[in-house]
Amino acid sequence: MAKARGGWGRRAGRASRVLATVFAFAGATLLITAPVAVATGVRPTFAQAIEVRAPSNAGTTPPAPQAGLDGISCTSAGKCTAVGTYEDSSGNGQAMKATETRGTWRQATKVTAPSNAATNPDASLGGISCTSAAKCVAVGSYLDSSGNGQAMEATETRGTWRQATNVTAPSNAGTDPNAVLKGISCTSAGNCAAVGTYADSSGNGQAMEATETRGTWGQAAVITAPSNAGTNPEALLYSISCISAGNCVGVGSYLDSSSHLQVMAAAQTSGTWGQATEVTAPSNAGSNPEAVLKGISCTSPRKCTAVGQYLDSSGNGQAMEATETRGAWEQATEVTAPSNAGTNPNAKLYAVSCTSARKCTAAGTYEDTSSHPQAMAATETRGTWEQAARVTAPSNAGTNPQADLSGISCTSAGKCTAVGEYLDSSGRFQAMAARRARPRCRRAVTFRPGAHGPVQAPQRHDLRLLPHVKPGLARDVDTHPGHHSEVDVSRSPSLRREPGLLTRSFLDQAGCEQAARSTSLAVPLPCAMPD
Repeated sequence: MAKARGGWGRRAGRASRVLATVFAFAGATLLITAPVAVATGVRPTFAQAIEVRAPSNAGTTPPAPQAGLDGISCTSAGKCTAVGTYEDSSGNGQAMKATETRGTWRQATKVTAPSNAATNPDASLGGISCTSAAKCVAVGSYLDSSGNGQAMEATETRGTWRQATNVTAPSNAGTDPNAVLKGISCTSAGNCAAVGTYADSSGNGQAMEATETRGTWGQAAVITAPSNAGTNPEALLYSISCISAGNCVGVGSYLDSSSHLQVMAAAQTSGTWGQATEVTAPSNAGSNPEAVLKGISCTSPRKCTAVGQYLDSSGNGQAMEATETRGAWEQATEVTAPSNAGTNPNAKLYAVSCTSARKCTAAGTYEDTSSHPQAMAATETRGTWEQAARVTAPSNAGTNPQADLSGISCTSAGKCTAVGEYLDSSGRFQAMAARRARPRCRRAVTFRPGAHGPVQAPQRHDLRLLPHVKPGLARDVDTHPGHHSEVDVSRSPSLRREPGLLTRSFLDQAGCEQAARSTSLAVPLPCAMPD
């Protein structure tokens, strides 16, 4: 998904509590407690971002190379392709792509603009979809030799990117269509759908879609704005997600008859696009919410999650999410900015990736208390969005990193890669990538319980005889003194019998396996999430 260049936190803080597991031993009940990383759910924990080097012909005079990655698609963990834009040594805007293989990002390379491009093509790729490793299609825009804005697509086959080609604007487009394709979703190789915007012959901004079938792109077509749109709706679809060929949902924005910027969504069913409909902004939105949905991810037909931004009633920029269930869009809700955000966080979510229904991770930007733009990520678990958390810019970032994450792709829950841009300490805009950090699980330690009384174990593990706790219950001890409650953990652990042993294991909040046995208790220490 392409966006205007913009500034781009604070590493996620976390609460800690004591998770308890109960076992029968010697006629009593043993309570094993261990601190586990929790944050009223699970906040996304990304490792510090790293720089992705611009192509070898990139400019070096600040703010060059003006590099940024706007879209990403991963086919497996550590195997991703991202696209964006940069400025070459002649000051020309060029499209670029970068590849991550086995967790390592290679230097980006140029993607050549279409053959009718201007000397300075001002080319950019913002959306990408890969159906397998080294088989991707990206979309964006460029200037032709007459200086007109045109949409383009570029295809990678067996690791080689072909020269980009023009995607023809709709038949009612103006002489200068100012056409852009922002998002793309492919259901199989050579079968993709893309969305964006263009100017019609009256100069009105309209949403458009284009379809690739068996490797051939057809002429784009208009998608009608909602019924309450203004004469010039300035309609734009930023992102698209397809469950199968001909069944897609796109999201974006438009101007209503009061010239207020509102959110819209459009659905394609069996190959036919319906008229877009308004998606209601959050309940605390201002009268002119300036609301936009910029990213969408669908996990089943008409089951989608979208993210974006709006202005609240105080005029502060907030991030938001909206959910579609059975084809109906619920009212959008605010996603809280990181705890170090300014009074006006100017928060935005640009992209989202869902691995199952209501299990999503989104990426974007916000401003901290110093008004410095920082990158952020937010996670939805079981339908609840947690407070967003800062994603730290690369180590060579400036004091004001102007950091931003524009694209994200998750291959499974907790395995995500996001891309964007930042300002380095020399005043150059550089591309960056960040991976959701794997929890560090420390090695197991073994406790041999005594016969009577409490036994103090190392590493803050506490082994006690608690004869009054019922089997299947555990005592959940908050880190704050005096907060105790008994909770049913029978659904979380798994029980299995081994010769002479009863073994109980479960996954802690950080995703690490915890286990204990009723003889000598081998208990892995909880995962230590990065600070």
